[in-house]
Amino acid sequence: MRQLCVLSAFLISASLAACANPDPAGDDIAGDDTVDPPEYGFQMILQPVTILAGQEITYCFYFTVDSDEDLGVKRWESVKAGPGHHLIVYGTDTARGEDGTYDECQGANNGSGLPVWSYAAATTENDLVMPEGVGVLVEAQQHYYVEMHFLNAGTSDVEATATVTAEAYAPDEEYIRASPYITYNDEIDLDAGETATFGGTCTLPTGVEFFQMSTHAHKRATKTEVHDGTSMVFESEDWADPGARLWESDFYAFSASSLTYSCTYTNNESFHIGEGSSAATDEMCMAIGWFFPSTGPKYCYNSFAVP
Repeated sequence: MRQLCVLSAFLISASLAACANPDPAGDDIAGDDTVDPPEYGFQMILQPVTILAGQEITYCFYFTVDSDEDLGVKRWESVKAGPGHHLIVYGTDTARGEDGTYDECQGANNGSGLPVWSYAAATTENDLVMPEGVGVLVEAQQHYYVEMHFLNAGTSDVEATATVTAEAYAPDEEYIRASPYITYNDEIDLDAGETATFGGTCTLPTGVEFFQMSTHAHKRATKTEVHDGTSMVFESEDWADPGARLWESDFYAFSASSLTYSCTYTNNESFHIGEGSSAATDEMCMAIGWFFPSTGPKYCYNSFAVP
């Protein structure tokens, strides 16, 4: 039996009908037929939205996984078009909006409670593949929202779309649980013309290994780094597409039992820059890694690791 749910920002009625009574061949499921749905898992198709010339806006698209059983996601994939800086999928304990709808939002600050960073992409096509036998737990009826941050620097309106696919293990397949380790610095304070570095050092869970590491910042960032003591684990000088370091078999265990992250900025604006979600007026400093085995996501604010 196919465990599949497709949710569309504008085709919600047809999509929910398909989820409730899936066609075995998948022929009647509404959505973008250029991206194949997974045999097991779920898919969200964000229908076109117009981003005006010169506009910066963040939209959130809401959906709930229509499965009465937990799923083990082994691969995230996204395809997007339009002037998007990034796409981030967040999991939440409660629904932040009506399934299949979208609204203007503030990303991770959208609603109460702590959203779980589940997947992110800065490029047109992107995927996150778990090591063999490793998966991310998606609970039955899990709520999600997809944050799409758009910045149209052009002189013409642009249409934006995206499709996010989560491929899961078959029900009888076993897997080791993986989770994200997420750092966030809220101390960024840059006067006009100032160059400065912000970051922190975070304690890690014992006995875990990482298979991916990356960073996230905005356009004044000139360099982002992740260290294991004095050893460089990841670095990037490209704020828009920092890339990621992957370990496909020889997974990485931090010898220092802690992770040190930093972001260096040069504020070439005529105004003060602080921490925030706007790529036009604010900055972010984050390190995002994926590790296993886990009992759930871990967070670190500045240098304070949340148990």
